Parts: sequence; C-alpha cells; structure tokens
Amino acid sequence: MSYIKLRDEFAKAAIAGILAGKWGQMPHRKAEEAFAEFAYTIAEAMLQVRAKRILEDGRQEKSS
Repeated sequence: MSYIKLRDEFAKAAIAGILAGKWGQMPHRKAEEAFAEFAYTIAEAMLQVRAKRILEDGRQEKSS
C-alpha cells in the first residue's frame, strides 16, 4: 500500500474517532477544516511510529 493511501486510511480512522468523541470546546475556525487537519496530523504521527517500529523490528530480527 502506498504511503499516501496508508496516510488517508489512518486519517479516515482518526476522523471517525474525532467525530465520535465529545468536544467540550469547538475550534475557532470551521470545524470540518480543523478536524480534517487534526486527523492528518494524527495520521502523520501514526506513520512515524509505524516506520520506527518496523525499523526496530528489523534490528531485533537481525540480532536474534
């Protein structure tokens, strides 16, 4: 799966969680733009962690 497609899938999952949650305070700009931007921020963080874990797993396999 390509990086862009995977990022979009992660963002889709993040936005579902964001919209399902309870927000005590709405953003100061258009909510849909703020939530979409936040979802992609979460997706990017997920991809960074994923890449780090793949690298760590590869190192563990070599040392075993």
